Amino acid sequence: MIQIEIRLDQRGALLGFAVSGHAGSAPRGEDLVCAAVTVLFRTAARLLQLHPDIRIRGNASDSGRMDLTIEALPAEKRQWLAGLSDLLVRGSRDLQEENPKAIALRVTEGEV
Repeated sequence: MIQIEIRLDQRGALLGFAVSGHAGSAPRGEDLVCAAVTVLFRTAARLLQLHPDIRIRGNASDSGRMDLTIEALPAEKRQWLAGLSDLLVRGSRDLQEENPKAIALRVTEGEV
């Protein structure tokens, strides 16, 4: 099972995420659920990396695991980040609803 945790601040902007595990719905390398989750979160991380004024810390050194934390966010990037946050949450919820036995999702909102 894939465990997804998305952490949001009080206004719904991304603080970070953690993704781990494998869906187990097909052989390794052929699992569409794993591929969908990977594309969603890898793309989000790469978009964040494109903004040098947004400081992030992350790790994806192990297969089936990715962690990312936003350490510094300029005020002028908050609205952009809110859009990315909405995309991650909605995409994750859709995937979890379509694959409830393969994905466990936790979204924490309102943290500092």
